[in-house]
Amino acid sequence: MSDMEEPYSDEDILDMIAAGAVTTVTLLVGFELLAAGVSHFLLAFPVRIKSLLESLH
Repeated sequence: MSDMEEPYSDEDILDMIAAGAVTTVTLLVGFELLAAGVSHFLLAFPVRIKSLLESLH
């Protein structure tokens, strides 16, 4: 049997987990604002995603 290389490094895996967590939190906040009746809930998506993703790098 040959040794197979791992397709992702540990840093890549952490980046994928962080991106998934940011997306999940952003969607939850957006839907909570929608359910709460906030009329500008759509602003939460681009502003929050942009600020959180920039903070990761």
